Amino acid sequence: MIIPLSPVCGDSIWRQIMVINGELAANNEGTLAYIDAAETLLLIHAITDLTNTYHIISQLESFVNQQEALKNILQEYAKV
Repeated sequence: MIIPLSPVCGDSIWRQIMVINGELAANNEGTLAYIDAAETLLLIHAITDLTNTYHIISQLESFVNQQEALKNILQEYAKV
């Protein structure tokens, strides 16, 4: 997932990103990474079991749902 994000969004959104990143790590649900040159926030989640097609599809569906929820949360914080 790619979310355009400017560093001038304010401190509150960056604090929220760090909280979310900690929660993702604690639940082994991915990590957030910021690419400064592109002003882009990435959600990264590895699929390690490639032997079960159903599991792969399930993980991809979960990732899509997760990125939508994350995008909505960050958009709300960006408005503040």
